[in-house]
Amino acid sequence: MRIEPEFVELLETHAEMSVHDRIVRKRFTLVFHHLAGDDGIWLPLTLEPGQELLYSNVRWLRHPESRLVSLHLPAQGPGARSELFFETLEALRPEGGVLRVETFTSFRGEGSTALVRRTVTARIESKVAVLRAFSPTHPVSVDWNGPRSAVLRLDVSGEASRGRFRFFYELAETTPAPELPREAARDAVAREASIEPPEDVVDRDFVEPRRSRPRRRPSLRRLP
Repeated sequence: MRIEPEFVELLETHAEMSVHDRIVRKRFTLVFHHLAGDDGIWLPLTLEPGQELLYSNVRWLRHPESRLVSLHLPAQGPGARSELFFETLEALRPEGGVLRVETFTSFRGEGSTALVRRTVTARIESKVAVLRAFSPTHPVSVDWNGPRSAVLRLDVSGEASRGRFRFFYELAETTPAPELPREAARDAVAREASIEPPEDVVDRDFVEPRRSRPRRRPSLRRLP
């Protein structure tokens, strides 16, 4: 996520994750502070291969033939706070015997943003033993609830919240991931989107937000 000072400031990010073998359901809460009056801001989100957006509390648009989804942060006055929720479902693939779970990172210019608070709670469960869970990027705690269940937590603020957060977990045995379930309701503009198998490693970020009425560009089209 690339935030320009004239638009909004991202204060907090909170992620609740439910991991079952190789399927990960992620629910994100983003807390924004509006620095000036605006007529709404588009936040383009690039999904990873094998990932689907299931739900958001704001309008969203799936761009055909790409993994780009635009989320619309409604207009607010100067000093207002707003919260954006969205939920995704993702099928992971093994990488060197472990499974990688990504979140997103906020940037201001070339540096990552220091947040008031950044939290992640990931509940990992499997039919087989969970051998380990760890993060090479940030300090996390891991609580074990038996050999097949663990809870990984991150809770940082300020300078410690900077940088890309990711964690890995290892299972005693990995099997091909099943097709992602589609029981969640889809927005009309995004229904019937296909699920592609993971092909490469992609860092998932929001990019620079745009106002609701930008100059027309080929990559974005207006909502009705």
